[in-house]
Amino acid sequence: MSSIKATTERLTQAWCDRRRARRLRRAQVAAEAALASAAGPA
Repeated sequence: MSSIKATTERLTQAWCDRRRARRLRRAQVAAEAALASAAGPA
């Protein structure tokens, strides 16, 4: 059985990873949308 400290650290790491992944994905989507709008009409 793992200690509470180890479990908490694992949960915190997972939360940080999820947050970072979500931020990166949102930035990527925004960049792709900007590229599409720039390339489309022009």
